[in-house]
Amino acid sequence: MATEHAVGTRKRATAKIWLTPGVGKFTANGKGLEEYLKRKDLFLAAIRPLEVTDSLKRFDVR
Repeated sequence: MATEHAVGTRKRATAKIWLTPGVGKFTANGKGLEEYLKRKDLFLAAIRPLEVTDSLKRFDVR
């Protein structure tokens, strides 16, 4: 699988995501996901889709 890219928008906000084969590394604005989100509930919500599909350790998310 090559890198997959998606863009989401709401009003004037834009979110972009790159999903690449890897080891489960999450990066947001140059920071680790736990450092970026700070709240445990937001962190768990962000990784949940990859946990449910058993893909957490198969992809890097940027």
